[in-house]
Amino acid sequence: MDSINSIKHCHVCQKVEGTKEGALTAGALKTCAKCRVVYYCSVECQRSDWKMHRPLCAQVTNETMTIQSGGVTSTAKIRVAPEGLTSEYSREKAAKKMAKPGRPFVEPAKPRLTKQETQESIFKYAQEKNYHKLLDLLHSPLLDVDFYISAITGFLNDWPHPCLYIELSKKCHEKGLYKQSWAYKIIGLYLTQTDATCVSDSSCKAAAGALACGCPQVAPSQAQKTEWYAFLEQEVEALMSRLHLCPSPLWVAPHGMQGFMGIKATVTKTEAECVAARETSLNECLKDFKP
Repeated sequence: MDSINSIKHCHVCQKVEGTKEGALTAGALKTCAKCRVVYYCSVECQRSDWKMHRPLCAQVTNETMTIQSGGVTSTAKIRVAPEGLTSEYSREKAAKKMAKPGRPFVEPAKPRLTKQETQESIFKYAQEKNYHKLLDLLHSPLLDVDFYISAITGFLNDWPHPCLYIELSKKCHEKGLYKQSWAYKIIGLYLTQTDATCVSDSSCKAAAGALACGCPQVAPSQAQKTEWYAFLEQEVEALMSRLHLCPSPLWVAPHGMQGFMGIKATVTKTEAECVAARETSLNECLKDFKP
């Protein structure tokens, strides 16, 4: 096992590339398209490892390391993976990359954003509808929760992204606005479940479950149900006329099996059908939670 662990090998069947009998041909091993840490020799091996690999794959992060050399400060972007994914080979490969000067992932250190720059970047990325860059800034300690609640609420008027509802739910919970947190979480999850039915990868339906794991766990008491439902109903009715402004359902594709394997999913419904599906889902949402 130690010898296999020190060379490139299939994460499932342990096969290696080479000229020996039974070895794979050169280039047969492919990395997971998302984490790019482990290798698989075939689609079958990758699928068989899906349930075990998925939670570990989600833990892989890109970290920035500051390097001082010859009076010059630079940063190296490195991929950090949980122990269950790393091997002697992957660690040695990462070390070799770090040792090579002039690689594209090494760049001059960038100063931290100021509070004003962070605010400006948040509005810039929201205007560009760049959710991934926006998300990186929605947890900056430089800005308080009141700013985030106000900003996200404004963004949702023109860009009702399901994940922005989830983020708003988290901020409201942090502020102690539990009624709002509960309602926004429900809207975000129902929209996510609906968008997952509009793409070619059926495994995307698990995305709503994954998002739910990171949501605040809050629910109304018996005495609060009527009041909380009235707020949910108000927010849903206000959203109905803006459903055509929601992002393409393809935003959910990276959360599915095809995205995990590097296969591009497609939208299976027309824009009008997607809007109709969201409307139906939100109406069902109101029925599900009506006191």
